[in-house]
Amino acid sequence: MPSVLPGFEGYPHAPWWADTAAVAQESRSFLTLGFAAALHRAGVAGDDSLQRATDWSWRSIESSDPPRGYRLKCALAFLDAVPDDQRACAAIDSSEQQPDGGWMFDWREWSPAQTNDWRGSVTIRALLWLRDNGRL
Repeated sequence: MPSVLPGFEGYPHAPWWADTAAVAQESRSFLTLGFAAALHRAGVAGDDSLQRATDWSWRSIESSDPPRGYRLKCALAFLDAVPDDQRACAAIDSSEQQPDGGWMFDWREWSPAQTNDWRGSVTIRALLWLRDNGRL
């Protein structure tokens, strides 16, 4: 699920959207995770779009590139809502922390202060999700 369509480059946009391919991949990842989470939470079943989004979400979460930032938030929402508790718990257990015990966000770093501030916010959010899902 892309958040932007081809041709957006000709219009005003945030500077971190300069790499069109990266924007398309990153936005698709967290939007698809969020879409699947919302439909699972609503009890939707037997929908082809949801099945494709769920399959894609599992592949995304279980890939070698661990979710961070917005992807982490939406991945945890997906894991909380998807009806496969055993697989969700295994994915949560394999989440990758930084050496200092925190988590990193997945958008551009602008300054050391911004990095520290957002890492703290992302880490607290991740810890709350882990606690709420009985993983701490």
